[in-house]
Amino acid sequence: MKYRDKEKKMETVTLNTINENLKCVRKEIAEIREHMVDIDSILTKDDLAALQEGRNELKENKAITLEEFERQLNV
Repeated sequence: MKYRDKEKKMETVTLNTINENLKCVRKEIAEIREHMVDIDSILTKDDLAALQEGRNELKENKAITLEEFERQLNV
């Protein structure tokens, strides 16, 4: 296989070289994935406020079940 670099010189690239480069790329991708944060696990200020409100309602017995909520909406 042949390919052109920036200086437009011809360089022979072996399948072994390509395979080694591919292994390095795969390893780097695996490392990146290990350190990625799941965006769905991050709570915004609004999310935290709603969560706290829900906890307070549960403590004060003001919360209702989904079934009760649907009954109230006549769903």
